Amino acid sequence: MAQDERRGQVLFQYLKRTIKDFSRYVVVEVGAGTGYLSLNLAKHGAKKVVATDHDSAILKNLRQSVHINKVQKNMRVYKWDWNLGMPSVLTDLLSSHGPKKKKRTRKGYFECARLIQQLLHKHSEWGKEPSILGIACDTLYSKTTASLLPRALLEFLNIYPHARIMVFYKIRDEGEIETCFRENCRKLKEILLTDLKPPEECTQCKATPISRMRLTMATKRSRPDFDAKL
Repeated sequence: MAQDERRGQVLFQYLKRTIKDFSRYVVVEVGAGTGYLSLNLAKHGAKKVVATDHDSAILKNLRQSVHINKVQKNMRVYKWDWNLGMPSVLTDLLSSHGPKKKKRTRKGYFECARLIQQLLHKHSEWGKEPSILGIACDTLYSKTTASLLPRALLEFLNIYPHARIMVFYKIRDEGEIETCFRENCRKLKEILLTDLKPPEECTQCKATPISRMRLTMATKRSRPDFDAKL
């Protein structure tokens, strides 16, 4: 089993322990890889799960896994190349009617997000408004990803400013990659990183030595109701 999937297992166990009920969560996984996290969140009742990656082969495998695991009802797979920006289809991820083709403009992004928020408040069948949870698990493995990931996170937070994004990663290269990631987040000014205690589940897996694992919550700095707790 790949090391990244083992780290995905650890993060999933942590989320299952701390959240317990996924039914109010819309989850977007950034750099899904094998899709272990997304598939398990979908199977455990998340309202909607979106797995993203940039690699065509990975995306093909993810789509096959969706059918094999019979989670087509609440899980989708989309391509997200961090070099090209967030796909416009993600602005419709809360829509009960699926994604619609729209002209890809910054104004269109925010207008769509505003309409989604109105829709959620109007329709009582949702109960409470779903929480949007982003996940980036083991995506910091080079200085290139440490430069691109902050921009991807901010792009998502600009559309969904009340979202929380869990960034779970292992310290590599004596911490140089982590330093690069945090410095790039700082330069963007609008991302607030809140360090959380590494999951206790790390001690159960050799791939996640707790002294070298980091769990960070990324949110929009201007968010008025910030709460680091899930």
